[in-house]
Amino acid sequence: MHDIVYESESMLRQLQPPRRIVPFSIRKHGMPGMGGDLTDRPESALDIIIAQLRKDARWYDEDVPVGQWVRFEARLGLVTTPAKQSRVLLFAEPPGHASTRRLVLRCAPEYLLDHSTEPRPIHWDGDDLVALTRILDSALDERTAALMGGYARVTVDTGNLPLVVASPLFVEYVSPPDQ
Repeated sequence: MHDIVYESESMLRQLQPPRRIVPFSIRKHGMPGMGGDLTDRPESALDIIIAQLRKDARWYDEDVPVGQWVRFEARLGLVTTPAKQSRVLLFAEPPGHASTRRLVLRCAPEYLLDHSTEPRPIHWDGDDLVALTRILDSALDERTAALMGGYARVTVDTGNLPLVVASPLFVEYVSPPDQ
């Protein structure tokens, strides 16, 4: 069970494997009141995609080229900005993040599922990554960032900047590791 904050429906459709028709088997699934294992439910499309990405994706703080998948688990804050064409939602690590590279997830606001926290508005033109890091430093607070995880595709070559800009398939809340 996932506590999903954001899920890109368009990216999910692109990655979804072709549907197979599997005949229903009473012998395999059983019937209510007549025995059988009714807990054997088919996996969701997201679970199938996660299983594949778990094999292929690398951690985001590694050197991962554009187009490749990264796995992330980090404290993230949420901001929104008007871009040149449309509004953009950014999940980003606040100042003082623990990793060697700062994670910035750039995504479409219409796929935000958890509306319990209103994204903080910032002003960024959408191009200057150095300016973005300064803006994020002033806009995000470690105390309000939540531990989140998921998978994302790297979308921008950031050169020598210690920054990973990616487009997430999904973002979910994760439990902190036991101390």
